[in-house]
Amino acid sequence: MGRKLGPRLHPRAVANMRAALTRLRPAGPIEALCAANVENSARSIMEVPRLRRIQGQGRIRVEGAEHLAARPLIVAGLHLGNWETLAPAMWQCGAPPTAIYEPPPDAYREMQAVRARTPFCQRLLRGSPTATRTLVRTLAEERGVVLLFIDEVRDGSPNAPAMGRPIAEGGNISTIVRLARRTGAQVVLAHATRHTGPSFDVRFCAPIAMPADLREGIATLDAAAEAAVRPNLGQWLFLSHWR
Repeated sequence: MGRKLGPRLHPRAVANMRAALTRLRPAGPIEALCAANVENSARSIMEVPRLRRIQGQGRIRVEGAEHLAARPLIVAGLHLGNWETLAPAMWQCGAPPTAIYEPPPDAYREMQAVRARTPFCQRLLRGSPTATRTLVRTLAEERGVVLLFIDEVRDGSPNAPAMGRPIAEGGNISTIVRLARRTGAQVVLAHATRHTGPSFDVRFCAPIAMPADLREGIATLDAAAEAAVRPNLGQWLFLSHWR
């Protein structure tokens, strides 16, 4: 249904996808990727209240669980597949995270998202300066696990990966590198890919060796994110925002 109705309901978003894909030059046909992206986004939104059922039915398969053993640990997430499956995957591997979320534009959607995410998180924090201090304490004092998404939208466009644009100097990608340098935490990139219906592979990549220089660290993490996003543009939430 999302594949059929999405282009009619959101013609501007689909036009933005076409423009982004024209610049990104993917291997697959542009129209097929647009249709797949619309369908994946619609499915992901509908799946949020059903996260417990999806996890309980064994529909989240994990690759790289051994990379979650380090402490302290920062998991750098991407909005691929159904990104909401990352916290359940971490929970089922014994690494429930402290996570920050940016509130959606209306109270009902925020309530729904918090209700779905809370069972799988050690802490779920609304984005604020206080929340950032909690992340430092989680890593430096508690030797815990933090989940932050690095492709958040800033000024109307995803902050990372750059994919030909100037590499970001701020946002969550910078925060992760700074936190890793300050606390000695390992950094692991994570993303989900969708199979047919509500079935997912969640991959936790090998820890990323962070250079001492801040900009080099950001560039290293950005390159890892691009390697995950480019082959999966049809499942990337923020394709329509990329410019």
